[in-house]
Amino acid sequence: MICLSYTIVRLPFWYENFATVFKPHKIKHGVYALPLPLEGGTIDAMSVEDAGECIYEILLRYKQYTNKVIGLTADRINMDSILESFNKHIGNRKFKDPKIRIKDYEKFTFAGAQDLASMFEFYCKGIAQA
Repeated sequence: MICLSYTIVRLPFWYENFATVFKPHKIKHGVYALPLPLEGGTIDAMSVEDAGECIYEILLRYKQYTNKVIGLTADRINMDSILESFNKHIGNRKFKDPKIRIKDYEKFTFAGAQDLASMFEFYCKGIAQA
């Protein structure tokens, strides 16, 4: 029997996604929707740079983290906190929740839509139900 050592790092939602894949969509002049299927739940979030620094530290201390599962996070956020932050810090625009569900994402036809739905199901509902 072969025993392999491992370290699993579970990555959160990237804040940088708000500038790319999950950028706000214009509904009408001055009003934007944030297309996240959170369904009232919360998700872990972090910047890519901060995650890189954490992973670097984990690699430096590999003996301490051998055979461990680590979940990275900087914040646990929900749609209300995201909207509040966007509305507070980005002037002349109003941001809203379009109430997209995970099942809606599963039905989208763009490449990767089903993968994104699975990702949000995991983020919102956790391992046991994903």
